This record gives sequence, structure tokens and C-alpha cells, in this order.
Amino acid sequence: MDKKQFLQGIEKIQLAYNITFNSEKLKLWYENLKNMDYEKYINRVEELIKTSKYVPNIAEILNNEKGYSGRDYSNFDFDTLYANL
Repeated sequence: MDKKQFLQGIEKIQLAYNITFNSEKLKLWYENLKNMDYEKYINRVEELIKTSKYVPNIAEILNNEKGYSGRDYSNFDFDTLYANL
């Protein structure tokens, strides 16, 4: 994505969370997010605004891009971790 597209997402974050990014933070975020597909970036920003009461960080935006959707414990046997009393 280009810088103009990147700033569209940042503006949404700044408005939603009533914060302002300084130039150093903008550079850091852009360097880490510039290779992300724009549509995925904007969708992820909008999703996080709707679901998180805290300001998202770079990792939270990237997680969806990398296919991370949380841990799946459905096939995990918790009894093997604890002594049976």
C-alpha cells in the first residue's frame, strides 16, 4: 500500500481512539505495514475499531494478514497438564 492509503487507516484509528500519532510513530507503523494489502489493512483497522476498546498495535493489525485467528484448544487434553487429584 502507498503512504496515502496507509494514512487513511491511521486517520480512522486517531479519530476512533482520540489520539495523535507523531512522525516517529507514523514512520515505524508504515515500515511495518507497508507490504500489507490495502483492503486487508483497512478491513482489519475497521474491525479492530469495532471490537477493541484499546488502541490497536502493529501486531494486532498484522495478525489477521498472517492468518492468525487465535489459539484453537478444541483438541487439547488439559488433563495431561495437571495432576489428577
